[in-house]
Amino acid sequence: DLYLYYDPDHPRWYKRPDWFAVLGVPRAHPKDPLRCSYVTWEERVLPYVVVELVSHTDPDPDQGEPPESAEGMDKPPNKWAVYERSLGIPFYLIHDRFKDKLRCYTLEGGRYRDTTPTDRRVWLPAAGLGIGVWEGTFKGAQLSWLRGFDAAGQWLPTGEERELRQRRQIERANRRAELQSRRTELESRRADQEGQRADQEGR
Repeated sequence: DLYLYYDPDHPRWYKRPDWFAVLGVPRAHPKDPLRCSYVTWEERVLPYVVVELVSHTDPDPDQGEPPESAEGMDKPPNKWAVYERSLGIPFYLIHDRFKDKLRCYTLEGGRYRDTTPTDRRVWLPAAGLGIGVWEGTFKGAQLSWLRGFDAAGQWLPTGEERELRQRRQIERANRRAELQSRRTELESRRADQEGQRADQEGR
């Protein structure tokens, strides 16, 4: 949810995608550690994928073509035009959780082509991961969520799932350590008992 500045000739023009990813760029910026904005002509690396989320207040997230009569006029173009023509972002995804749809537009020959998948999963080759629609509970809400998946088609774990997995691994490791400690104690007792029997038999 950063301000995306895209035109050095109009440095105050920006778009605010719901989410976008840039490959090979550090999360933090020397002048802006929290990254409140992304200035393309300073970063010199363009976004690889952009995602817009349909909401009740914005049922059509500005993905349509700008009217021909508006071209050339000194006013900001819409998101579609910026993502397609100004920045040439390879993948433009629109997730409508109200209709349970994921639309995908792929840049081909300088224009977006509708490549919406039937399985609601989009593979991003340069990123080595995919984005798809996952049905489940996250942050206490049962909804359709966008979620990453790996080359094997497995969903990437959320932060909560990673923490739970780590806790379970620690619990299993503690149980194994406790069992090993008990075995060692039992073996020590057996060794003591055998030693005592050997002493008694030697007397």
